[in-house]
Amino acid sequence: MSGFFNLDNPVWRFIGKLADVFILSVLWTICSLPIFTIGAATTAMYYVTLKLASDDEGYTVRGFFKSFKLNFKQSTIIWLIIVVVGLVLYVDIRFFWSMDSTVGKVFSTIFLAVILMGIFMVSYIFPVTARFYNSTKKMFINALFMSIRHLGWTILNLIIAVAVLIASIFFPPLMIVSVGLTAFLTSYCFNHIFKKYMPETELEHLDEAAEMQRAIDRLTDEIKAKEGEDGENAGDAVDETAEEEPSDAQDSETEEGTADDSEE
Repeated sequence: MSGFFNLDNPVWRFIGKLADVFILSVLWTICSLPIFTIGAATTAMYYVTLKLASDDEGYTVRGFFKSFKLNFKQSTIIWLIIVVVGLVLYVDIRFFWSMDSTVGKVFSTIFLAVILMGIFMVSYIFPVTARFYNSTKKMFINALFMSIRHLGWTILNLIIAVAVLIASIFFPPLMIVSVGLTAFLTSYCFNHIFKKYMPETELEHLDEAAEMQRAIDRLTDEIKAKEGEDGENAGDAVDETAEEEPSDAQDSETEEGTADDSEE
């Protein structure tokens, strides 16, 4: 029974991660209200979920705002580029789609393919920004390259996003955590992909950090358990002392009575 209440128990760790997902969803929603900050908020969210998915847990709120501040400029530029290019593609495809000719259909098909590739790239761009340091141009190139090279994982990530969206439609309360839940689930895929592009020394460092965090959690639990036992033992000792005091008092009265008899 004591093992169930251990905070290092997988059940409690999972519940803790769900709580973190809820907090991240709220933070993302609040920080995305100005619209132009959506890029920075998404990068910050993935910064935390990538750590959660690899069991390299830390302070959720502090980690979110740390990444939000650190990557604000680059993530905002990336987001604005995506919005501008997306609007241009939307206008172009509407224009060619309205043309009742072979040329219009050909260009519409081309632009649809470009939009599909753009969706693949956008699904990677913010996790890549959260995990790697690089120029904005290289971020776009690397995101597109990874999305094509790991096409199977890319499709799986999109399926996860669509599944969470559909589940939110049929169960509206889920919409509260839908953004954070999507980021958290897809982070498992991204961690698997990113390991191929990270130096082994950095991977070892991440493993050591995760193991150290788990050791700290176990030590904290042991200290709390020991303090609880010491508190119980101290309570028992006080009770025993309280029980012994009347006996001592009776002995003193007996000794006084004997002394009085002697004097008589």
